Amino acid sequence: MGLIGRLLGQKKQRDPFVVERGVLIKYRDIGETAVRVPEGVTEIGGSAFEGCHYITAVTLPAGLRSIGSRAFRGCYALRELDIPEGVTEIGEGAFFSCESMERVSLPQSLETLGAAAFRNCAALRSVTIPGGVSAIGEHTFFRCAALAEVIFPERLEKLGTGAFSCCTSLRSVRIPDGIVSIRPECFESCEGLVSAELPSTLEKIGEQAFFQCYRLRDIVIPPRVTRIGAQAFGYCEQAERLSLPESAGDIADDAFRGCKRLSRLNIGAAYVRCDSEVKTWQIIAMMTVMRSGTLDTAAAASGLSAGKKAQLALGLLRKNADPAAARFIAENIGIVYPMIIRENRFDDIETLLSTEPPPAAVDEMMSFAIEAKAHEMYVTLEKYKESHDGFASSASERFAL
Repeated sequence: MGLIGRLLGQKKQRDPFVVERGVLIKYRDIGETAVRVPEGVTEIGGSAFEGCHYITAVTLPAGLRSIGSRAFRGCYALRELDIPEGVTEIGEGAFFSCESMERVSLPQSLETLGAAAFRNCAALRSVTIPGGVSAIGEHTFFRCAALAEVIFPERLEKLGTGAFSCCTSLRSVRIPDGIVSIRPECFESCEGLVSAELPSTLEKIGEQAFFQCYRLRDIVIPPRVTRIGAQAFGYCEQAERLSLPESAGDIADDAFRGCKRLSRLNIGAAYVRCDSEVKTWQIIAMMTVMRSGTLDTAAAASGLSAGKKAQLALGLLRKNADPAAARFIAENIGIVYPMIIRENRFDDIETLLSTEPPPAAVDEMMSFAIEAKAHEMYVTLEKYKESHDGFASSASERFAL
C-alpha cells in the first residue's frame, strides 16, 4: 500500500462516524464531549451512540428524519438536545438513562414517540409533546424524577402503561379530551402530584393509575367513566374530596384503599359527608342506591348508616323527587338537619324544606342554627317560616353570636 493509501486508511480509521446511505450506523466513541453529526445523515440508527458516556452535547443535522431505538441509551453526561424539525420518529428507548439531560426540544413534525424513549432521564425538567403525537407509549417518561411540567397535545389518544410513573416532581396534569382510557400505573408514585384534570371523554381508569399519589387533593371522575381499576387511587393519602358519576358501575373493591382523609363525596346528585375514612364498599353501596333512583330496597340492603342514607335521600329527592327519599327525610329529620346547617349546605336545606316540615321542626332547626352560629342558615329558615304561616321576628333579635 502506498503513502496515499496509508493516509486514507488512517483517516478512515479516525473518522468516528459510520454512515451508510444516510443512516448513521455507529458512532465510535473517541472521548469527545461535543459531537456534531455530519450533514447528509437522515437517520440515527439503533444503538448508534449507546454507551457513549462522555458526550455532553450533540448537534443533529437539519435533514434528519428519525432517531432509532436505543440510539442514545446510556449517554449519561448528555445535558440537552434540540431535535430538528423534520424528525417524525423517536424510537423505543432512544434516550433511556440519559440521566443528566435537563432539556429536550421536540419538533412539531414528530409523530411517533416510542416506548421508554426518555425513561430514567432523571434531570429532565419539562416537556412539551408536539401536536402530531397521538400516543405516548409504555414507560416513556418513567422515573423522570425532576419532571415538573408536561404539556400534552390536544389530539392525544393514548397514554401507555407507566408512561409517567415515578415522576415525583410532577405537580399537576391536564389530560386533553380524546383520551378514553388511562392505562395501569400511568401516574403511579407521582408523589408530588397535587391536581389531575381528567378528560370528559374518559371511560376507564386502569389499575394503580394514580397509586401512591400521596398529595393529590381532589379526585374528580368525569361523567362517562364506567370502570375504576384495582387501587387506581390507592393511598392518595391527602385526598379529601371524591366526585363520582353514577355511570361508574365497575369499581374495584380496593380502588380507594388507604385514602385516609377522604371525607367529602359527591355521588351523582348527592353530597355525602363522612366523619371517618370512607371505605370502598360504602362508596359502592352509595353508588348502588343512587343508580337505583330510589331509597327503598337498595338502601335497605346497603348496610349504610342512617346519616349516609339521609344524605343520599336529599340527592335522590333533588334528582327525581323520589317519594321514598321524601319519606325518609320526614321520618329522620333530626338526623338530617344538623349536618346540613352545620356545613351551610344551602342546596340541601332548600331540598329539605321542599318536604314542608312541620312548624315545630322548623323552630327546632332555627334554634340549632343559632347554637351553631349559622347566621345565613337562620335567615333562610326564617324566610321559609314567614312565607308559610306569617311567623315574623327579626333575625338580629334572635341571632345571638
